[in-house]
Amino acid sequence: MNKIFRAAILTVVSVVVTAAFSLAGTTAQPGQTLSASEIKASLDKAPKAVFPQPKFEFDPVFEGTEIEHDFVVENAGEAPLVITNIRPD
Repeated sequence: MNKIFRAAILTVVSVVVTAAFSLAGTTAQPGQTLSASEIKASLDKAPKAVFPQPKFEFDPVFEGTEIEHDFVVENAGEAPLVITNIRPD
C-alpha cells in the first residue's frame, strides 16, 4: 500500500513539473536531469496571476438589484496567462 501511494505521488509530481516546464517553454528529455537553477529559471518564466485587489466588499443593496465589479488580473510572469474557469466565492 505504501509503495502504491509513493508511486502515485511521484507520478503527480512528474506531471506537475512537466506541465510547468511546458508552460515556461523548457522541456526536459526523458532521463535528463535539470539543475535547481534551471528549474528555478523555468518556473520564474511561468505565468503568475496577480490580483492588486483580491477582495471587494459591496455596499448593501436591495434584493434583486444587479451589481458588478471588475477585478483586475495582471500577469507577472513571462508565459501567457490563460484563465479557463471563474467561480464566485
